[in-house]
Amino acid sequence: MAAATLDHISQGRFEFGIGRSGLPGSYEGYNIPYSESRDRFFEALEIIKKAWTEERFSYDGKYFSYEDVCLVPKPYQSPHPPLRMAATTPDSFPVAGRMGMPLFVGLRVADMTNFSEQVDSYKQAWLDVGHEGEINVFLRAPVYVAEAKDKALQEPEESFMRQFRLLGDSFAVFVGKAGTPGAAETLRRSQHPT
Repeated sequence: MAAATLDHISQGRFEFGIGRSGLPGSYEGYNIPYSESRDRFFEALEIIKKAWTEERFSYDGKYFSYEDVCLVPKPYQSPHPPLRMAATTPDSFPVAGRMGMPLFVGLRVADMTNFSEQVDSYKQAWLDVGHEGEINVFLRAPVYVAEAKDKALQEPEESFMRQFRLLGDSFAVFVGKAGTPGAAETLRRSQHPT
């Protein structure tokens, strides 16, 4: 409901960002195994689209079920606001491409050395499925501007690096836990969260 309301307030300038958290703690805090995250993500996305596009709908899935419900208001944009999928792990990029989703990449986890390969896998998956239209990739890169290079490196370091240490610690807690991403990938992300 909040997203549809925001779409009205912005008069159709709203884009809906989607993605499943790469942090297992985001699920375990609700007693949900991380191994269910991908299936839950796709089921929730299907429900959101139904709520936006059908006057009333029912849904009976593996994790969620609804009987004869109605979302009010419906989105301003028809059939719904554009969806943009976040991707940070190598396997997420082709998934977004196969779905035909515009892509959002945050460089806080994906590094520049792998970025080109990952976007290429997204593009190839897009083309393999035969999607029409332009491939659309947004990149979010943290930037700090200062009068001199040394200031640009020093001034944000405490707050910026604190955030990356917290992110790395969050990944490290889950290395090797059942249902989490591969141990090697999780360990890499915990040691190099930038």
